[in-house]
Amino acid sequence: MGRILSGLLLVALLAPGIAGQDISNRLERFYLFNACRPMQLVVEELDDDAADIGLTQEALQAAAESRLRAARLYAVDGIRADFSHLYVNINVTPRAFSVSLAYYKWVTDEFGQSASAQTWHSGATGTHGGDAGYIVSALSQYLDTFLAAYLRVNEESCGSPAGRP
Repeated sequence: MGRILSGLLLVALLAPGIAGQDISNRLERFYLFNACRPMQLVVEELDDDAADIGLTQEALQAAAESRLRAARLYAVDGIRADFSHLYVNINVTPRAFSVSLAYYKWVTDEFGQSASAQTWHSGATGTHGGDAGYIVSALSQYLDTFLAAYLRVNEESCGSPAGRP
């Protein structure tokens, strides 16, 4: 009888964790799943303080495009993207910067209304010491974080890297 009671207690203790994990997985799938279709890239214009340290929109665009192309997720001529896009916004002050990366996708609510909505976001602030490369590196790190999560959620649609179309 004690073993049965212990077993039931163990199941009762583990069940909320299992249910919580399932909800977490389902939310992550909602946030990032799009069947591995290519996405657009939007890199916001920079302010004058960025130019003062040599940071250009072109450098940020190239870094982001490179990461998306490597994952075969960048929508280029001849590849039609769905309504999803990755939004990059970098703000620079004389001593500090912020990086903001957001994923938008087309969602439909319970009433059938559809719109583009931000479903994933990450970012941070820091100091740059006048080094534009440091900011590009920070953006690359956030892109890696996004792509790791995105590819994990879309794994079945994306297939293995070697088997990707």
